Amino acid sequence: MAQATKTNVKYKNAFFYSEMQSANLPSNPTYIKSRGRYCYRIKCTFESGKVLTVQTKYHQTKEEALAMYPFYKQQAEEKRIPVFKCTVKEFQSFWRHALDYNKSYHSLIKKYIIPVLGDKRINDVTTDELIKILKETEIPDTQNFPMEKYSMLCDAVSSFFRNAMELYCAGQDNGTAAANAIRSHGLRIWDGSVSYDTSEAYSFQQLLQLLKISKWNAPTLYLPMLLSATAGLQIAEIVRIHFDDIDLDNHCLDLPRTHKDYNGPRSNIVLSRENTKTVYLPDIIMNEIKNQEKRLKALQEQDAKFNPFRYLIWSQNGRQQQENFIKKPYERILSKCSFPAFPWRSFLKIRLTDKEIDKLEDSLGYETSMNSGACEIPIDKHDLMDLAGTTYF
Repeated sequence: MAQATKTNVKYKNAFFYSEMQSANLPSNPTYIKSRGRYCYRIKCTFESGKVLTVQTKYHQTKEEALAMYPFYKQQAEEKRIPVFKCTVKEFQSFWRHALDYNKSYHSLIKKYIIPVLGDKRINDVTTDELIKILKETEIPDTQNFPMEKYSMLCDAVSSFFRNAMELYCAGQDNGTAAANAIRSHGLRIWDGSVSYDTSEAYSFQQLLQLLKISKWNAPTLYLPMLLSATAGLQIAEIVRIHFDDIDLDNHCLDLPRTHKDYNGPRSNIVLSRENTKTVYLPDIIMNEIKNQEKRLKALQEQDAKFNPFRYLIWSQNGRQQQENFIKKPYERILSKCSFPAFPWRSFLKIRLTDKEIDKLEDSLGYETSMNSGACEIPIDKHDLMDLAGTTYF
C-alpha cells in the first residue's frame, strides 16, 4: 500500500487546486549551469493557496530564450501555464473528476484517442495529430456510426483538450482547433468514392428546391432548414440558439447543452466546456444570421422588450419557438414538390461537398429584403413579426 501511495503523480492535483490567481514570469531567463541552457521559471499561485514554480523548456542560447519571451508572457497573462505534467491516458483516467463530466465523451476519447496518443504527454499533442485521427476515424453512416455520433466525437475532442488547458495540464487548446479545422473543411463533406446509406435523404437538387421555396414563401423555415442541412443541427437545438452563442469572427456556434425546457438568459448559465457543443457554420448561414439580427434590431427599436433573450428563431410574441413550429409550414412546402417527402430529421443525413455548398450560395444568394435597401424604408413592427413568424403561400 505504501508503494502505491508513493507512485501517486502530481497531475491529480490539477483537479483540486482550484483556479490560478496569478502567473509571474521573470523578464530574463535563468541559466541552468548543469544543463548549459536557458529557461524561464514561472511562479503560479492558485486560489487554494498552493504556489508552484513551473519551468519552461530549455533553450540553447539566451537570445533564443528571449525570443520566446512574448509567447510565455501571453501564456502567463492568460493563465495558460501547463503546470501539471501527464499523458493523455493519465488525464483521461481522472477526467471524471472534472466539472460536468460527460460519460459519452469519455467513451469516445477512450475508443478513438487513447489507442493513438495515450502515452504521449498531453501538452505535446499537436493539432495536426488530432486532425489526422478525426479524418481517419470510421466513416460515418446511418447505421454503425451515425452523423450525430461523429459530431459528438468532434465535440468530445474539443472538450477533452480544452478541459486539459483549463486544468493547467496543457498550454493551449489544440482539440478545439482540430475540431474547428475539420468543420471548416466541411464536417458534412464525404468521400465520393464511398457508398453511403442515404435512405430517406434529399438529393442536392431536392434540397435546393426546398430552400428556394422556403426562402420566398416560408421565411420562418429558411434559416432552420439551412442549419439542419449544412450544420447538422436538430430542431430542438436550433430553437435554443441565442445570438450570443454565435462567434461571428470564427464562424462557430457554441451551444450550451441546457435543459430543453430552460427559457432564460445565458447569463444565468454557468458555462463549462463539457457542457457546450461547438459547430462550424459556413458563409451562407453566417450571412443569413446577420440578416436575422437586423430584423431583431428593427423590432427592438419599436419594442425594447421584444425577444429579450435574443433567440435566433423567435415566435410572434418574441418568446422561444416551440419545436413543432415547423410542422404545418413544412407540410405545405412538401405539398408543392413532386419528389418523395421525408421527415425533418432527414436533413441531418444530407452529405454536401464544398462545391455543393458554394452552389447553394450562388443559387440562393446572400441578399434578402432586409439587406437590399429595404431597411431604409420605415417598417411596421407587425410586418417584421410576420416575416419572422408567419408562412406565406
